[in-house]
Amino acid sequence: MSVQGKILLALCLLPIAVTAVALLVLPKTIALHFGLALDPDGYGSKYLMSIDSALILAMNLVLFFAYRKDEKRWDSGEASTKKRAATKAVYFVTVILLDAILVTFMIVNL
Repeated sequence: MSVQGKILLALCLLPIAVTAVALLVLPKTIALHFGLALDPDGYGSKYLMSIDSALILAMNLVLFFAYRKDEKRWDSGEASTKKRAATKAVYFVTVILLDAILVTFMIVNL
């Protein structure tokens, strides 16, 4: 696996670490929904965040395995350098955005 693949895998597994920290730090009840004025209007257990984390982790792993498949294709020379760079950027940006959503949710509830 390439260095970029290892970095992407670490980013993909980030929701596990974020969830572990959140379960230790957050209060038992957290805001789960916010109204138009960004005031919390729905509350629930902090353990419900684990469902969101699991969904983001699943999406990240799908992206990682798709990246690995493309990486093998790139090694065989089937794609141009520009296409490789663009595809890698899409994978990395998507995983980073998914992780940012989870981290933002955790920070809002601190």
